[in-house]
Amino acid sequence: MLALRIILITASLTLLCFSVAMKMGFFRCQSYKEAIRSSLSLTVFMTGLFTLGWLISYSMHSWLEGFKQVPGLVILFLLGLKTIYFSRIRKEDPTLFDTGMRGVLLAVSFAAGLNGLIAGLALPIIGVGLFPLVALIPGTVFLLSISGVYFGKMRGNLKLAQWMEFSGGFLLIVLVALEIFYTIKAV
Repeated sequence: MLALRIILITASLTLLCFSVAMKMGFFRCQSYKEAIRSSLSLTVFMTGLFTLGWLISYSMHSWLEGFKQVPGLVILFLLGLKTIYFSRIRKEDPTLFDTGMRGVLLAVSFAAGLNGLIAGLALPIIGVGLFPLVALIPGTVFLLSISGVYFGKMRGNLKLAQWMEFSGGFLLIVLVALEIFYTIKAV
């Protein structure tokens, strides 16, 4: 079950970054250097904020032990619902993704990384360690971000970016459902 948790969390967070990177490539025709800079920024913020969230939650883990996995599952479920909701209702403004300006790039990367922070808060509570995810997330986020920028630049389809974001949220809800299923099965 631990391997499945790690795969679903990594896939969910990287799909969110892929979606953001596609929008970056769609709204701004990025050069190779800009694509690398955008992907590195997404990778640093996603990994850094994810790690920060995990460390914060781990430091408070002893306070939450009596609740078992419930707070972590609620956090992941709400993050999944939020992601699905915003993927369906939001209409993107091209100026929001003009990542040629450093401030916009940092703001977009920080906003994407906040999803990692929230996911990181939930994981120690449900028993997922930091190191397997910190080993997987940077590489997968970077590779999918680079491909997302170029895919957005070449194929430019916002509907696909929204479906990738939707899929990331859906995977978090699938993870919560599996956790509940395995918990009930173990009892």
